[in-house]
Formats: sequence, structure tokens, C-alpha cells
Amino acid sequence: MVAMKNPGAAVPGGLRYLGPREAFQKRCIEERLVQVFVQWGFSEIVTPTIEYFDVISAGMGERLRDRMYRFLDRTGQIIVLRPDITTPIAHFAATELRDEPRPLRLFYLGSVFRAGSPQTGMRQESYQAGAEVIGAAGNAADAEVIALAIQCLKATGLQGFRVGIGHAGIIHYIAEQVGLDPRQEDLVRDALARHDFVALREVAGSLDLPSRKLEWLLTIPALHGKGEILKAALAPPLSPPGGQVTARGDGGGIEVLHSLGTILENLESRGLGDFVDIDLGLVRDLDYYTGIIFEAYAYGVGRPVCGGGRYDRLLESFGAGEPATGFAIDIEGLGAALAASAASHAAPSAQGLEAQGRERAGHGFELRGPDYFVIPQSEAASIEAARVAAGLRDAGHSVELEIVSRGIEDSIDYGMRRKAGSIIIVDESGNTREVKAE
Repeated sequence: MVAMKNPGAAVPGGLRYLGPREAFQKRCIEERLVQVFVQWGFSEIVTPTIEYFDVISAGMGERLRDRMYRFLDRTGQIIVLRPDITTPIAHFAATELRDEPRPLRLFYLGSVFRAGSPQTGMRQESYQAGAEVIGAAGNAADAEVIALAIQCLKATGLQGFRVGIGHAGIIHYIAEQVGLDPRQEDLVRDALARHDFVALREVAGSLDLPSRKLEWLLTIPALHGKGEILKAALAPPLSPPGGQVTARGDGGGIEVLHSLGTILENLESRGLGDFVDIDLGLVRDLDYYTGIIFEAYAYGVGRPVCGGGRYDRLLESFGAGEPATGFAIDIEGLGAALAASAASHAAPSAQGLEAQGRERAGHGFELRGPDYFVIPQSEAASIEAARVAAGLRDAGHSVELEIVSRGIEDSIDYGMRRKAGSIIIVDESGNTREVKAE
């Protein structure tokens, strides 16, 4: 038998247990999100946790493939823990759902697994909820998906979040305008993906560029705001060194700035303008994006709580060339953001989950004790106590029944510590007396 290298570790680095409170918060968030998805006409899909490497890697870029957990099954086939849920959905849509009417509107809940360095705090397993629209091209579909993402975050009670909207083709366009080779473009992309403008300036400083192009490389990705920045990007002195701002590889020849302006106008017409900004330096860390991209950030969380965009070429990898767009929400990140939001704002405005002992608290979704804790006065009263508990449950209450033999005072103390709403003591004849929890 091989000894564990670190027997004191409960789980491998980058993984963790969710205790009752965290698991309850996760479930409440998921239920809230599912309610929104269904209201917007989306249907749930569940993908396998394990996929064949050859199948699923066809639609993934090199970065995601490098972070896959790979194994050999008993037949010698390479299998992987899914590092992403969008790609399996794209595969399923291109094959099993190919004859279904378009657009497909699908949502999901599940874990994704990505290898990384635990020393950096990188999580190996993340809980996600997301939505995909497959078979719809154009700005209206992009705006609908962004609006859905905003509504999902609002429905959980999150306050103070912002959504940055950009385009996957902008960085490549900038690279073409200033004459960067692929390696230099990757360095710029990586710096922007980390939101590291110091690194961007270092990369730019190492290049032999004319001052006009150097200024453009450093200025355009830093533009962030409302519609005025779209005009600024085309006006002197920031007008491009060599032509129109259009995205190569966006699958439809859509002018980047025109698309961004149209989507911003759409969202403003829905009353969502205060949540969104244009971010010309936005870069997503997945390679399959081809058009509009977006990320949502919230106070107190150093990573996006939501992100997505258009991926019109992903389904081509599975034999079906059709447009698609979607997003994923980081459930744990959203939970942390809810706690930080509640600490800096008034209590969340979304309605609470009231059913069966669930309540909304100022720091997010809070686990409360049962409505009732029922105690048999003696062993002979156990049957009557069970009958009382069953009646309360049938009436829709959450009920714990005392099943440990101990003194009445000890049972009452346990009920108090469990934060039961009320404690009921039942005698052999079925008579009850109530002890109010303090």
C-alpha cells in the first residue's frame, strides 16, 4: 500500500468541500438562475462529466487542452474531465440536436475541471451555470444573451456589478495595424487577458515601432466607457493607422465598432445601460470566441463572475457550421460577490426564497434552522412525536425530529443551537407544548 504524501490534506490542492452553509448558498443561487433561464425560454441540458479527448478537444484551443485532466479508460482510450461545458453542448447540438428548430436556447448547471497550480490559488474544479443560443447570428442575439446574463445577476440580488463588452477581433486588428508578428500578438493578448497594462507597456516598449503606432497600441485597448469611446477610436488622433476598424475572422464582416454601438443602444433601450460599458481591451481566455465578448465584474471579487461571447466557428469542429453565443456564471465567485455586495450596499433588492425555512439575509443566502424541532418527552412518546412531525411536514414546514436518547434539557439545548424556529415537546398521549427558541 502506497502511503499518502500528505495525509493531513483533506482533498488535492485546488479542490474543497462545500459545507452546509456554502452548499445551501450554491443551491439557492442555482435555483434563482434556473428560474430566470426558464422565464427566458431556455431548456436545460446535462452533459457528461467525462468525455473522449479526441471528440471534445476538436473544438478547444491549445490553452484549454493544456489544462485538461486526462486519463486512460479500461480500453486504452484517452478520456478527460470536462474543462468547459460550452464545447460539449456545441458537440451535442451539432449531432444529436441537428434536426431541432433553431435557435436552440439551452442552459446548464455543472462543474468544470481545469488543471493549474494550487500554490497560486487556482481552482481545479469550478461550479458554473450558463446559457447558450445556437443558430442565431447578429447583434440582436448578442444583446439578448448579454441582457439575460445581467438579469441572472440581478435576480440573485447582486449589486454594484459592471459588464464590459468588447470584440474578439479587436486585438488581432490592432496587431495588423501596428505590424506585430503572431508571437508579439500573443504577448499583447496575454497582458490584456490579465488586465496588466504595465506588462502591455513593457511589451510595447520592447518593439521597434514608430511613435504613432506605439501610441495607438497603448491607447486603443485602454479605451473604456460608453458610446463616446467608439467615436474617439475613429477620430484623430486615435484614428487607425491604416483603415477601417473591422474584425478579421468574425464570420460575418461585421464592423466592430458598429456592432458594439448597436448592442449598447439595444441594452440601453431595455433600461440596462447603467450596467454596461464598452471595453476595447477586453480579452477572454478561451480561444473559440470570434465576435462580441463580455465579462461581468463585481465588488470584492478579483475575477469575472460571468463571461461569454460569440463563437461562430466552434460547431464547425463537429461538422455543423452555424452561429452561436452564450455565457457562463461562476457560482462560487457570484457567492463571494454577494457577500461583498451586501457589506457595501443596502440589503439585496431581489425577493427572497421563502419556502421551507429559507430566508434572504444581508450577506447573501443564509442557511436557517428548521421551522420546528420535535422532541418526544420519553421513549414511549416516540411514535406520537413522529406523528406530530409528519403532520407539520405535510403542512409545508421544515421539521427535525429528535432521534437521540438524551435528557429533555439537552434536547432543547440542541434545538436552540440548531436555530429551530420553535421547539415542540410531545408526550405519550400526543399532547404538545411549545418552547419558543431564543
